[in-house]
Amino acid sequence: MAVKYYYPITDEALDEWLDNFTTQLPLVASDLGIKNLEVNQVQALDADFKQSLNEAYIKEAEKRAAVGQKDSDKEALINYYRPLIQRIKNMPAYKEGVHGQLLRIVGAEQIIDKDNLKPKLKGTLDAGRPKIKWTKGPADALKIYVDRNDGQGLQFLTIDTEPYYIDTTPVPPTMDSVVWGYKGIYLIDDQEVGKYSHKISIAVTREINGEPQEVEIILITDQSTLQQVEIGISGTGNFIIHWGDNTTEPVILNGSSQFFNHEYAVPGNYEIKITGDISEITEVHSNSSRLISFLLPLIASNIREIILQNNLLSADMVNQLLMTVDSFGTSGGVISLIGNASPTGVGLTAMANLQARGWVVLVS
Repeated sequence: MAVKYYYPITDEALDEWLDNFTTQLPLVASDLGIKNLEVNQVQALDADFKQSLNEAYIKEAEKRAAVGQKDSDKEALINYYRPLIQRIKNMPAYKEGVHGQLLRIVGAEQIIDKDNLKPKLKGTLDAGRPKIKWTKGPADALKIYVDRNDGQGLQFLTIDTEPYYIDTTPVPPTMDSVVWGYKGIYLIDDQEVGKYSHKISIAVTREINGEPQEVEIILITDQSTLQQVEIGISGTGNFIIHWGDNTTEPVILNGSSQFFNHEYAVPGNYEIKITGDISEITEVHSNSSRLISFLLPLIASNIREIILQNNLLSADMVNQLLMTVDSFGTSGGVISLIGNASPTGVGLTAMANLQARGWVVLVS
């Protein structure tokens, strides 16, 4: 037996649902035998929830910003200290039993389980180029392989002795964007040890005149009936929302979430573009904004949450979105497309693939 749940799953959707319920309930309360006391209680509970939700958003944003700053400071510290300490150890006057013990720069003797060493890679972009982050640990270097998705499979790329490695290989001129895969294994005394890392994927765009080609997230809203559009973005970096009516909204994110509203004066379809370092966006929300299209570029593979509830997305559009996210090969995210058309065929296959990798996918 099919069961219909009217409570939205996400906090944002529940907040919107409560707005409607608390607004409409007083209009029909007398018809349904609902007392004024009950109406007041509903409104009070809604207000309490809104306050708690806003406080949670603020704390979450502050936490993300603090963690991001901490990681950045830690990386800068280690990158500066490592060569400095090595220079100290190379000084003729350096004595391990004196200076080394005093500065605590003598590592404790460790028994290395070489058979189970396994590097953990993380991929980002540096000025539009793939940046492979890894931790050195007890190894001397990392042997890196790359898959250019050209039918050649994994090929040797380089031996990197100091984290991190930036791949400066240009994107082929016949392609605007590509997804390259990277895998690595540790080296000790020039010998491969342990196990290969998991393969990571990084989306890269072709450079034009020495600059990375601008990519964008594109949303199209049907404003034949004028309605406010809301867009929420989470991530790190500088972005611009182009609303499609010659107005723009600058966005600066420091690991936080921000929401932006826009209203149009003239009915019609409007193409909204989000530009900037799209690879650093982790979440996009746009509920009840009459969206008929939502297009992600390959470089947006770090997105882990897409909430587009109660819009006008067709089955083909839903299918395309699910297939795009599936192509990223990522794990453990959330997609909610409740209130749009249901996926079909290839969309259902993509949804199953995502769910198998730990994604929560909610559709009508």
